[in-house]
Amino acid sequence: MEAVKFAANWVDIVNKKSVTQILALYSGGATLLPTFSSVPAKGHNQIEAYFRRLLSRDAVAVELDDESVGVDDISANIKATYGTYTFLYNVQGVRKSFAARFTFVLDTDNLAPIIHHHSSLIPPSS
Repeated sequence: MEAVKFAANWVDIVNKKSVTQILALYSGGATLLPTFSSVPAKGHNQIEAYFRRLLSRDAVAVELDDESVGVDDISANIKATYGTYTFLYNVQGVRKSFAARFTFVLDTDNLAPIIHHHSSLIPPSS
């Protein structure tokens, strides 16, 4: 898969709410710095636990800001793709949105290309 299309693919898979399909994107030793946890997740067991918690939220979804997506070539097969997305879910019946920024470091030669994924909430403007 092309690195520039990767974020859209990740969003589509997360929106299907299939932890199995999500994990298939992460290499066995991948690191995730998650959006809604201060604790890094390393490897499939910890990444799976994080996504199970995230997907248990009421009506969770992710929307990609397509215009924000960019790619940096690190080497022939290592790419960094970055941009912004918004997580949405219901809290006590009220739809909430959480703007976040992301970086994926990908090994495009692997079927499970994510080596590292950093996602953090965008702080409010001052």
